[in-house]
Amino acid sequence: MAIALYKQLATQAIEQKNRSAYREAVQHLQRIKAVCESCNTQSDWTEYITQLRSQYPTLRALHDELSKAKL
Repeated sequence: MAIALYKQLATQAIEQKNRSAYREAVQHLQRIKAVCESCNTQSDWTEYITQLRSQYPTLRALHDELSKAKL
């Protein structure tokens, strides 16, 4: 499924721990959000992004990029 692939790609980018990789992760996350919206599974998206933010609480640059993208 596309969502699983995008989640894996986003996680791999986040694990690189640099701002350009976070921007790449945001692109994957935007795709996940779009797929969830088109499949009427917004609750899955909300749960996932909340879990992701809590999984990486100390990565301020990641949180900054997520906020810039309004995710």
